[in-house]
Amino acid sequence: MAPYTVHEAVPSDRPFARKMLELAALQTYGDLAGLGRISLRERLDEIFERHYAHDRKRIWIAKAEEGLPVGLVWIQPGHHPVTEQPDYLVLNLAVELQHRGQGVARMLMLSARAYAEGRGVRRLRLFVAADNQPAVQLYEALGFAERTREMVWIF
Repeated sequence: MAPYTVHEAVPSDRPFARKMLELAALQTYGDLAGLGRISLRERLDEIFERHYAHDRKRIWIAKAEEGLPVGLVWIQPGHHPVTEQPDYLVLNLAVELQHRGQGVARMLMLSARAYAEGRGVRRLRLFVAADNQPAVQLYEALGFAERTREMVWIF
């Protein structure tokens, strides 16, 4: 396994964070690809600016030995929409393809967990594409449990 480091994002990490949003969004929400190139860019830019500007968001960047960013986790504080329990929503966990399967996502998620625990918050919540088995396996190995299931009727 190549050595990786994790640090909290700095302003110069902004372009990488936007790139990783697109990587994860297209993998999770296939319908985005049908928007067309310009509409897709505009939609993702809108999402990025709305959440990136959030003053309480936290982003950690994983870098490879040579200092290149290879992954990120992005969390935002909130409350569960039904139970009102405080939590952090994982907005994005993404790792460059060539660095997957090397423990990068695990390191990033553990950084997010430590941050939440340090603030007395005991829940991380996220959404994952139902067919993204590697991600589901990682989340289950970390201790995530499925609580609800989103079902969509497309007609």
